[in-house]
Amino acid sequence: RFAFRFFIFIFWKFRLTSHGKMKTYLTAALSKLEREDVRQVHFKATGKAINKLVSVVEVVKRRIPGLHQVTELGTMKNKEYYEPLEKGLKQVEQVKSISMLKILLSKDFNKKEMNKHVGYQKG
Repeated sequence: RFAFRFFIFIFWKFRLTSHGKMKTYLTAALSKLEREDVRQVHFKATGKAINKLVSVVEVVKRRIPGLHQVTELGTMKNKEYYEPLEKGLKQVEQVKSISMLKILLSKDFNKKEMNKHVGYQKG
């Protein structure tokens, strides 16, 4: 006889904005992490929403002890094109750099994946 074990790995992704309410993000993240089948939650924020992301993650870590955290900081390039109002002028291209923060909270410790990150924090 053969015994097969199937592991269902479920994770949720949250994209935080500066307009969203912190209580809404907290309620959603905590309700997902309290389920047994959810092992990871991914958060992502850009610009002004980064402060809110850090606050949400710190509260979640306090309410659910033992979570492992991986943090990634980066930038995104955003290109905007402007059409001239007068004929004969060239199209203007403006490139903006936007700061971005990604945080992964996990119930499980994946040694192979998590130890290679500089932003790993043990829960």
